[in-house]
Amino acid sequence: MNHRTYVWRTPPDLDRWRHESDGLGFVRRLMSDPAPCLPAVAMLGDVTLDEVEPGRVVLSCRPGRHLASFPGVMHGGVIATLCDTAAALATQARLPAGYGGATADLAVRMLRPVRTGDEPVLCTGTVVEGDLRRALTEARVTGADGTLYAHATATMLLRPCPPPDDPSHA
Repeated sequence: MNHRTYVWRTPPDLDRWRHESDGLGFVRRLMSDPAPCLPAVAMLGDVTLDEVEPGRVVLSCRPGRHLASFPGVMHGGVIATLCDTAAALATQARLPAGYGGATADLAVRMLRPVRTGDEPVLCTGTVVEGDLRRALTEARVTGADGTLYAHATATMLLRPCPPPDDPSHA
């Protein structure tokens, strides 16, 4: 039987980071930490932030065997998690300091199976349109050769986050 342990570290000043920099700086800081700050990223394993700009991120992921549903095929829920993460980070990267949000809906369309192994897949998250209350996003999972494996759309609900020293902050 194989066992796997996932480790992530939530920095004690994570909420302060959100208030000290705009969303772009927050995403860069969050994803540059050597220990993953997001539990979903820790579960995915070898995920890196390759590009980030306001409203757009590119993540790369090596689909290891531990992410398979059937031998040799990446689990659809893992692909959905990767899409949700890219869409959320793209949204965060365009927000002003002190804002955050959550996924309201996520629709993922699998177009072909992602094979596990050594070849990384890319997941590009892009904000299609939005304001400070909601954002419509998309995510595309592609191979290095441009093959499209999955396409997702998501709606993110956004709000100002209370400052870390606010008594209502829990």
